[in-house]
Amino acid sequence: MKKFFALLLSFTILSLEANASRKSRIYIGADYLNTEAKHQYFEKVKGVIPTSPARQDASSHATGFGFNVGFKSYLNRVFVAPEIFFDQLNSSTRDFYAPQPSKVKDSDQLLPDFFAQDELAVNFRYGVRLNVGVNVYRNLNLFANIGIASVDYDIRWKNLTSDNPQFSLRSHSGHDITPIYGAGISYDINKHFAIKASQDFQRITATYVLNGLTDQVDLMVTRVGAAYSF
Repeated sequence: MKKFFALLLSFTILSLEANASRKSRIYIGADYLNTEAKHQYFEKVKGVIPTSPARQDASSHATGFGFNVGFKSYLNRVFVAPEIFFDQLNSSTRDFYAPQPSKVKDSDQLLPDFFAQDELAVNFRYGVRLNVGVNVYRNLNLFANIGIASVDYDIRWKNLTSDNPQFSLRSHSGHDITPIYGAGISYDINKHFAIKASQDFQRITATYVLNGLTDQVDLMVTRVGAAYSF
């Protein structure tokens, strides 16, 4: 009988903690990020025809950090949590584009390999997203999210050989705003603290300062972090 009451008391305490953790709350979170960035050049310089295929893929892995602030509310076992976030991605890839010498359209003139040894850096992003999840067992939750984010990037030319002033620019900065979506899992340690892990995907287009050159970048970000609810 004592064992029965002890088990009943334990179950009651766990239930009360779970219910307490499912109240609507403001939260802040911090994450460790691992970013895989896949770059793919897919257009050519306007008016310039590559003499050989210039398409080349490259990928990189980088670590960074992120912060987020949101509001989590429950409807029975289902929750929604809109949030704003900032991610420092720190991704950088060299030599993702190295074409052969090209010729000017309708001319026999050859241009040197002026885009050799360039670098694409994906620096940081910020945006908003909506998390929608369900409590699957006690304090264990599954969720998916969708949102929009602005990604900051830099493109740098390391080895210019053309004397044409049009190609004298050595760097260009820009940003692209695109959708972001992902999924993850979280565990509520108590009514204030939670740990979580998730993965999200975003595709951006990095445009060169020279008309016509663009690079498609697929970002796959894996994050592990913690959150504190007030």
